[in-house]
Amino acid sequence: MTRKDYEMIAKAISETREFYEKGIPENYMVSQVLQNASTCARLIANLSNKMRIDNPRFDVDKFLKACGF
Repeated sequence: MTRKDYEMIAKAISETREFYEKGIPENYMVSQVLQNASTCARLIANLSNKMRIDNPRFDVDKFLKACGF
């Protein structure tokens, strides 16, 4: 994968996080929000690990920051 690929993935994750943080409907239960946030965090951790294996120079901290963490 290339830097451009990593940046595209991070942007998609960041935009998804923003949707859940800013666009949550009033009838959306808090437990659903927390579950989605937890799932998102696990996904990011898994992706970060796979990308680091794919590219030893992959900067996990930079990726997490780009994802909004």
